[in-house]
Amino acid sequence: MNNFVKAMNQDGASFQDICNKFRVLSRAQLNEGIFVGPQIDKLIKDEDFDHTLSGTENVAWNAF
Repeated sequence: MNNFVKAMNQDGASFQDICNKFRVLSRAQLNEGIFVGPQIDKLIKDEDFDHTLSGTENVAWNAF
């Protein structure tokens, strides 16, 4: 998960969506992709998250 978030466009809509979902995490934690199990589960279960991803991000997310 941390490699996926590190590779994301930090100015893109999908990264901003993650920032909005996890407001309790600092910007540094988000930039480094530091997540715990429940946060990862929340992203995986979110059906709308993959719609915010760009083409290559979406391919990587589906592989994840």
